Amino acid sequence: MRKAGKGPHRIDCRTSPCNLRLVFSASPLDQCNISLSLLCGIGYNIISYTIVQTSRPDLRSGRKGGQSCRRHDYWYKESEKKNYCSIHTVRHKKAFVSQNYYIFCIFVGIAHIENIKNTDTIMKKIILAFAALAIAAGMSAQDLATATSTYNSGAEALTMGNKTDALEYFQKALAIAQGLGDEGADVVANCKNAIPSVILSIGKELYNNKDFEGALAKMKEASDKASEYGIEDIKAEVAELIPQVNLTKAMEGANSAFKAKDLAGALAGYKEVMALDSTNAVAALRLGQLLSGSNLEEAEKYLNIAAANGQEENATQLLGTAYLKKAASQLKVGKYADAVSLAEKANEIKANAQALLIAGQASQKLGKDSNAISFFEQYLEAAPSAKNAGAIAFTVGALFQKAGNKSKAVEYYQKVASDPQFGAQAKQLISALSK
Repeated sequence: MRKAGKGPHRIDCRTSPCNLRLVFSASPLDQCNISLSLLCGIGYNIISYTIVQTSRPDLRSGRKGGQSCRRHDYWYKESEKKNYCSIHTVRHKKAFVSQNYYIFCIFVGIAHIENIKNTDTIMKKIILAFAALAIAAGMSAQDLATATSTYNSGAEALTMGNKTDALEYFQKALAIAQGLGDEGADVVANCKNAIPSVILSIGKELYNNKDFEGALAKMKEASDKASEYGIEDIKAEVAELIPQVNLTKAMEGANSAFKAKDLAGALAGYKEVMALDSTNAVAALRLGQLLSGSNLEEAEKYLNIAAANGQEENATQLLGTAYLKKAASQLKVGKYADAVSLAEKANEIKANAQALLIAGQASQKLGKDSNAISFFEQYLEAAPSAKNAGAIAFTVGALFQKAGNKSKAVEYYQKVASDPQFGAQAKQLISALSK
């Protein structure tokens, strides 16, 4: 504090605020306080963010009575009671950084100080402000180091295969670095590149472990983060992977239902697969198999899809068998015409001796003996060693005999002359027809 009886402090400001000449009429202690105050003020302004393009104002003392002084974007107003120019308002009207150099604006202070009663208080405030800025700068540096260290911990965890911990570290590092502005820009960029990739990698692991719901959730999260951070390659990869995951999920569910003989569940599952992939041969084959007993037309549609997509042999086999079973069921219930057409379709899809036998039997029931003979003859050619070959040959002989073709009848009776079941009767017929 200034001692009683001492004169006021005075500052003589010449052409530059950086060239200050102090004229004191105070005690040495007060002189020290004033000097320290000015140094703190200069230091405070050097590290501040206010950078103004300006010249050094020509500050002149001695302005009186209501005059004002304006120098390079700073406004000063004289005190009406004191014979000195005191700072009233400071407006930074042109604050920008020159391309080639920085000119720092330094707060000048009081041009003429005649009476300062609170020198110590002002000095303490300036020192506290300067200290606060220094602490803030230190905290900023500490935060950047923390963000960098946290990011590196995430990278190390990722190298060790601990993706969950790595993701947590990257997210923490991002949160810290985003609060640092330009200083944390590099850490922010690295975190934004890493986070969507790590989330997607976790999703892939879940997929490989057949946790399809979890995989889809993580992949969608990765896509959202990639969109937010502008990581287009991750976004594109997720777009390709999600349909594959959905397809595998549907196929796994359908296969499980099929193995458990849950036919309704299997049908629904395989149809979902076909909705996702209309050329899926495995699903189409299974649908053909499941539908063959109830809806032959729809079964044929799916089996044709399977045949066209790499499952031709299996699809053909299943479709031929489906028509054969249907023909047999129609023969059994007396629908002989349907039995014949279905048997012919089965044999057309894939040559099948059993289809020829059904067609012959149904034709015989319909009284179409010539058709029956034709089907039976083809059957005997296709399956000469069949267990019922003797019975069919005897039937053909009988049909020829009925038609008045004795020579053909004798030919077929002779084929079964040694048959244990039909041999004796065949010999008698041969003898009768030979007379």
